[in-house]
Amino acid sequence: MHLLSSILFIPYGTMVDEFQDIAYANPSLSPKERNEVWRDLEKQYKPHLDYAGNALYEGGAFWQNKHHIYDCPLYYIDYCIAGTNALQYKVWMDKDYRGAWNSYLKLCRLSASDFFDGLMKAAGLNNPFEDGCLKYTASKLRELI
Repeated sequence: MHLLSSILFIPYGTMVDEFQDIAYANPSLSPKERNEVWRDLEKQYKPHLDYAGNALYEGGAFWQNKHHIYDCPLYYIDYCIAGTNALQYKVWMDKDYRGAWNSYLKLCRLSASDFFDGLMKAAGLNNPFEDGCLKYTASKLRELI
C-alpha cells in the first residue's frame, strides 16, 4: 500500500475496529442500536459524509456492506499497524535513509520468523501497541511540516 494511501486509511480502519470493539463488547445490542453506534462513529471520523436520500445509510447501516466485519473481525487493525510503521520509516528515512532502508530489508527478510514484538525490536521500530509510539511519531512528522 502506498504511504499516502496507508495514512488516509488509518482513520477508517480505526473507526471500523472501534465499531467492532463496541459491538463485540455489547452482544445484546439490537440491530438498530448497532446502526446507531456506526452512525455516531461516522460522524466523529468522517463528518463530511452525506447520505441524504439514502435512508438505509442515513440510519447507520453502511457497516453491513463490509463482509470482513463478519468474516475477519478486527481486520483493519493490520492497516493501522502498517501505516504506523510506514510513518516511522518516513521519519527515519528523513534522518538516515540508508539506516531506514537496511532496517526495512531486515524486517522483510525476517518475515514471520518471530512474534510481532520481536520483529519490531529487531527492526529498530517502536511497537505501535506501546505507550508513546504514536505520540513520538506524530511529533516527528509535525516537525517536517
